Amino acid sequence: MRVIIKDFAPFGENARNSEGAFITLNNGDILFIYSRYCTTSGHDNAPADLYGAISKDEGKTFGEPFPVIKCSEIENASNLMSTSLLRLNNGDIGLFFLRKSVHSTIKGLFNCQPCLIRSSDEGKTWHDFQVIENEELYLVLNNDRVIKLDDGTLVFMVARHDSYKKDDSKFGAYELLPAYDVAYVSEDDGKTWKKQGKIDKIYTFGSGLQEPGVIQKQDGSLYCFIRTDLGFQFESFSVDKGKTWTIPRQSRFTAPISPMTMKRLNNGDIMAVWNPVPLYNGRSQNVDGVWTGGRNPLVYAISKDDGKTWSAHKVIENDERSGFCYIALHETENSILLGYCAGSVEDGGCLNRLRISRIQKEDL
Repeated sequence: MRVIIKDFAPFGENARNSEGAFITLNNGDILFIYSRYCTTSGHDNAPADLYGAISKDEGKTFGEPFPVIKCSEIENASNLMSTSLLRLNNGDIGLFFLRKSVHSTIKGLFNCQPCLIRSSDEGKTWHDFQVIENEELYLVLNNDRVIKLDDGTLVFMVARHDSYKKDDSKFGAYELLPAYDVAYVSEDDGKTWKKQGKIDKIYTFGSGLQEPGVIQKQDGSLYCFIRTDLGFQFESFSVDKGKTWTIPRQSRFTAPISPMTMKRLNNGDIMAVWNPVPLYNGRSQNVDGVWTGGRNPLVYAISKDDGKTWSAHKVIENDERSGFCYIALHETENSILLGYCAGSVEDGGCLNRLRISRIQKEDL
């Protein structure tokens, strides 16, 4: 069913390749931008640049990677990761990503802030870099998660982790609290952004409401899907562009501690991609002592009625020595492209190898 198009394997001081996004260029080429780590560490805060690869044949092949934005080119950056690509209303390409930086006053604490940079020449050069949230915070915007509403409004959700003092922490003087989720909205094509509303924790549990994503329903409302460590994705709804949200609740989507991806296709269907097996009965997140997150298998399902019902799951990946996560989903004329972490025990963890796969629409 799925065909593996390209693997970005870790090697030497490129210990990790992960979390990318696609966009179709005006000439029909497909640009994929992802995080390429430039050290022997694959830790989330380790140095990483943004690299790209281009397909000239609707995703059947991709060329060799090339640098897009180096970490050294962005002020105060120690790491660049979790890209989203979006065609803006004025025709520019918007490249969203997270900038990691050392907190200016708190030892041991990193900032994680969503940023935007633009291209007016189809990705050849980039300009007008902006930090969307200047407050020194740990805000997580997953890859491939920025959307445009029917009226042109730009929306994304972040998981906000506030910090607290813990002097005996092995990570430093501070650690992060469980997340709650905040909507960011722009009505001027990304020039300015406002915090629109939040989805708060209804009770305290390990990781909180992590790694949210959002789609627009056919009636104009917003549907937010949220990673938790409770064996399910949670969900919340907004009927006012994210100003207010319903109390988060358990969705129908079972899961380990792993995000899902959901997008509307051109024919109106919704496609969801996720790991459906929760961490039950002591199911381990490790294989042979290597962390894979229990993120296996990777499946998809299709809804033809705006999320009311879903097709049976179909397996994309099912290697028990690997983990599959952080999916980018991109539709072409004849296929669905998926970009996702696919690291194995041999790679040192599921986040270290990046894969692009292709599914023909006729096989969905």
